[in-house]
Amino acid sequence: MSPAQWRRMTEQVMQQIYAYPKWLEVLKDLNLRPVQTNFDDLLIGASNMQGGGEGEAHKLLKEYVRSHPSVIGVAVRNTLGRTEEPLPSGDRVDVFFDAGKEWVAVEVKSRLSDEADLTRGLYQCVKYRAVLRGVVAARQLDFDVRSLLAIEGRLTDRLRVLAIVLGVRVVESIQVS
Repeated sequence: MSPAQWRRMTEQVMQQIYAYPKWLEVLKDLNLRPVQTNFDDLLIGASNMQGGGEGEAHKLLKEYVRSHPSVIGVAVRNTLGRTEEPLPSGDRVDVFFDAGKEWVAVEVKSRLSDEADLTRGLYQCVKYRAVLRGVVAARQLDFDVRSLLAIEGRLTDRLRVLAIVLGVRVVESIQVS
């Protein structure tokens, strides 16, 4: 299987695991408590945000990630990322890498982002991944697609759980130099 096929198969299996209806019984049998899963306040906070424009800290982080792909674990040869990459959904990805048969969409959040903005960033990653998968399907490409959130700060424990639930990889503590 190609890497893209392998990733799709793995994600399908993970979805089946998450959908298992008796997890609470398993946890009870093992004397474990479920992880807190009520994210309502985070979702409401992110939903009520209004775009305030792009600040200087965001621009610096975006440019740093674009020109240093290794900081987020992207192996790209002889090319840098592109900023504000347009998607067919009308969105623009902060940083986009075309790494051969892999496309990587990166949402960046500076140290100034609060919990609501980071929540919004996680959901932007979910959206970018879905849209890029649609592009790959429409073009009948055998490409792998992923998205990630790159932040200067660190996630709270609750946001870390939400990132896992959403299947979003987060690269934390990026230091712009």
